Amino acid sequence: MVLSVFAETKSASGARLFHVKGTSTAATKATQVKAEAGSLNSSDCYVLAAGESIYSWHGKHASDDEVATVGKVAAILARDGGEVAEVTEGEEDDGFWAALGGKGVDQAKAVGCFSDLLLLLLLWWWWLLSVFSWFHAGRWH
Repeated sequence: MVLSVFAETKSASGARLFHVKGTSTAATKATQVKAEAGSLNSSDCYVLAAGESIYSWHGKHASDDEVATVGKVAAILARDGGEVAEVTEGEEDDGFWAALGGKGVDQAKAVGCFSDLLLLLLLWWWWLLSVFSWFHAGRWH
């Protein structure tokens, strides 16, 4: 396990967020990222260190190796005097979100809006192609 720490990535509240990602226990690493809600990803795990509170956050699609490693990273950060709380995506409390500066944009909703826009764009493109094919075939004469 590799733990990368960068002092400039603290949030306004002083919280630090560590992204835990990997394909096996030996190849899983924790890297400090910007402490904000937008940094969270459902496919991975994170440790949020906010003063005395240490949150071990598990994304819905995180691997078992990432879940095992996030507990180790949380334990290391809790050595300085803190209590670790395990949190599953969707079950966060107000203290968790406050440490990140608020919930931010719901990523699932943002992806859903993009999918709807893509569908509309494809339908519009199909309509244009069908109209131009009518002109090309001479059906409008």
